[in-house]
Amino acid sequence: MHRSSKLINLNFDNIDLAKLLQLIAEFAQLNLVINDAVQGTMSLHLKKVTWQQALNVILMTEDLTESRQGNILIIKKKDLNLKKVNNKLDKRKMESLFVNVHYGRA
Repeated sequence: MHRSSKLINLNFDNIDLAKLLQLIAEFAQLNLVINDAVQGTMSLHLKKVTWQQALNVILMTEDLTESRQGNILIIKKKDLNLKKVNNKLDKRKMESLFVNVHYGRA
């Protein structure tokens, strides 16, 4: 049975989020990078789910996002992506264009 389709049970009360993500990454045989903004604890009780289902629930609940580069799983807060986009927008030169509109009779 392929690792991605194996089912797992997760029963934790107030587990450190980084530790929980590490456990899932180890089960999935992935390397893990977690941004420092990912903090806190959570409780979860999941039975007979794939590691990807468990990860998706955690990401959704904690407002996190994932990206992958090969066998490296990268976890960060969603708002960090928005900050990058906003910074890029702030750095762009803004221009205004005024157009005079004249109405005529046909």
